[in-house]
Amino acid sequence: MPASLVEAIDAFVLATAVRKVRAERVGGRPGHNSMLIHVTRFTETQSAVVSQVRQHLAATRDTWGEHGSAGNAVRKRLNRLWRSDFVPVHRELAARDDLGDAVGDPVTVSEALSVVPEVLAEAAENVKAINGTAQDVLDYRSTPVTVVAVGGDKLSRGLTLEGLTVSYYLRASRAYDTLLQMGRWFGFRSGYLDVTRLYTTKELTDYYVHITRANRELMDVVTTVAENNDTPRDVGLKIEDGIGQLQVTAAVKRRAATTLTFTFSGERPETLVMLTVPGRTQPPEHGRAEEAVRERVSAVAAVQ
Repeated sequence: MPASLVEAIDAFVLATAVRKVRAERVGGRPGHNSMLIHVTRFTETQSAVVSQVRQHLAATRDTWGEHGSAGNAVRKRLNRLWRSDFVPVHRELAARDDLGDAVGDPVTVSEALSVVPEVLAEAAENVKAINGTAQDVLDYRSTPVTVVAVGGDKLSRGLTLEGLTVSYYLRASRAYDTLLQMGRWFGFRSGYLDVTRLYTTKELTDYYVHITRANRELMDVVTTVAENNDTPRDVGLKIEDGIGQLQVTAAVKRRAATTLTFTFSGERPETLVMLTVPGRTQPPEHGRAEEAVRERVSAVAAVQ
């Protein structure tokens, strides 16, 4: 198994342990915990991944309590990930004032590791292949479950993964709509945002950053149209095209679309208006910039 997948599984074990500790503190019922592994659409490859993950989790479970070199290596590996990832991420997110109750209370490493044997036992028995040919089923109706779901097309469309904390996602697509359907980690994670993790490629990261920017620009246009009581027929909606091989949607779905190109090459555009949004807290640098502009304008007016 690749080192990145081993780390992703370790992160899932620690994330599940943290959630169990937090639930126990308040006397609540622990929720479902899920991990997504989506690397290919081919079911034979998915079956091979399921087998490898099962073997890895079973081996980790069996060696966790050993006091020899194998057990020490496993415990050190999770300790190292805890110190290098979980501690600084929680510290950073807990310090922010815009996340509300999305970040849970801090958990010590000893508290988390005390629950790891239970998590490993549950996860090792619940590695499931979710595709059209497998017999495995995701059942969240009974007691809280800890499950690793390995799949492709079936996972990417319309299937809910309860308590999704860690996603290992490598399967690329070249269309905005398909990528957004596959991005199952989107959503609000009340109380455990700090333990959610996404393992993916740089290409996919760049694609999602671009899609997010294009989507926000489209939403701004729609908002403006609504505020002016216009309709798309009056204005005509546009969305930024893709980068590289990325495209907005399949060619057959955009036969009526028109491609436009905008450029400021050879021009010297000036900023004539500075807009602020009423009621929204502006970043400190915006306030300093605005004050500097006011001072400059006042100085020029005084000279005249």
